[in-house]
Amino acid sequence: MQILWWRAERAQIVDDEEKVWASISRVNVLADEAQVLRDDLGPERVVAWAGWAEGDPVAGEFQADPSVWLPSGRERFGRFASEGTELARSCGSRLLWRPHAATALSDLPGCVALSKMMPDTGMGLLADPFSLLTPDTLGDAEDHLRRAGEVFAAIDGVEAVVLAPNASARASVGVDVMRRTLAPLLDGRWAVILEDGDRIVQRRMLEAITG
Repeated sequence: MQILWWRAERAQIVDDEEKVWASISRVNVLADEAQVLRDDLGPERVVAWAGWAEGDPVAGEFQADPSVWLPSGRERFGRFASEGTELARSCGSRLLWRPHAATALSDLPGCVALSKMMPDTGMGLLADPFSLLTPDTLGDAEDHLRRAGEVFAAIDGVEAVVLAPNASARASVGVDVMRRTLAPLLDGRWAVILEDGDRIVQRRMLEAITG
């Protein structure tokens, strides 16, 4: 299983040898035009979020705002996804979308719908079960994570798995729950992206889940 690291301070995802696997885009698809993405394109891949009202795209922290989920926001995301993918492909890069409950790509049905566009466009998806949890769903986190693991594992366009539970999720979901629910995503088919920081601690968490 390949392990990758989300380096927020460098807006990059790197491997153990610090080779860049992807760049992290700051583009907000609900406010920017697709051409702005050009400045963030990396050598092979660029990871982007599906638009937000307030937040930090490099840290992956966003404030929930119902306006993001309106049909107009989802339609704009769809247009940007097509245009941005073409731009990335013309620059020799691949556009990967990371979902989050506070963005226009906020739930599993949206990820499935996006996956239907992937064969024709070449875009990809990061499977990120924890980012789809909200304060209201933490009480049923085990059911939500199990469903997320099953759905993401069935999507052909998944490029890697993000395993980055925030403090609230870690307090609500133990290692045993993660082992039971996320097994379909952690069988070695995909690279796993961990939050950079104390890499020993992060590796131990992954080993506890997969062991």
